[in-house]
Amino acid sequence: MMNCMNTRRTLLGNPAGEHPELIEHLNSCPGCRTFAKKLTKEEALLRTAMNVPVPDQLQERILLQTALRRRPDSIVTRLRQLLTSLTFPTRAGLAVAFSSLMAVGIWHYQPIRDPHLNWSKVVLAHVIGEPEAVASNRSLPRASLVEALGRYGLAVKGDLGTIRFVERCVVPGGRGLHVVIDTDRLGKVSLILPPTGLRADRSSARSDGYTASMVDIDGVSMGIVTNEPERLHELTALLARSLVRQG
Repeated sequence: MMNCMNTRRTLLGNPAGEHPELIEHLNSCPGCRTFAKKLTKEEALLRTAMNVPVPDQLQERILLQTALRRRPDSIVTRLRQLLTSLTFPTRAGLAVAFSSLMAVGIWHYQPIRDPHLNWSKVVLAHVIGEPEAVASNRSLPRASLVEALGRYGLAVKGDLGTIRFVERCVVPGGRGLHVVIDTDRLGKVSLILPPTGLRADRSSARSDGYTASMVDIDGVSMGIVTNEPERLHELTALLARSLVRQG
């Protein structure tokens, strides 16, 4: 017959064990029965804690920040390679939850004015990593865009089109802004604004059928991402006419 020490050692290895000697000892030992019940309860709580929903696009954001930290020649190419080689479950355990916190921490504390950072590649990878935002068919109130851009000191003048997506997002240096607008004549356009006060150099990048261009709109840097590169000039002109510094 098992003693208390062996019984508890066995339970720690497998709380659901059904070995005959284990069952016999538990039936005769109140202390070990209490230990087994407590261990089973803790196991259930741990399973519940591990069964947490993953935030939208967590996988892409973690991989994107990793790619940026490594500063590859082609961020988008590296991102695609990582996405191909790694598969994340639809539910995250404690390890993934920890990884997500680390990812946010790296994003937030990464130096804002990194001379090696190409913002056109950052915004391009960000848009490619959030297909749900690009494909959104929601119609958001104009006020949501007005409020979001107001944090950057910009006022919306005129009608840009149907607002599909407006959300603050994690980017190098802190929080940026992701906007998707369905314009009347120029199709859908995604805008990624770096953290407030950051002035990004003008640059451009292409991948996966998208073209990204960093522009300056009345002193505010933003990335324009479209799948119709021939319309970039018109989109830039539209934004320049419609967005102005708040009086």
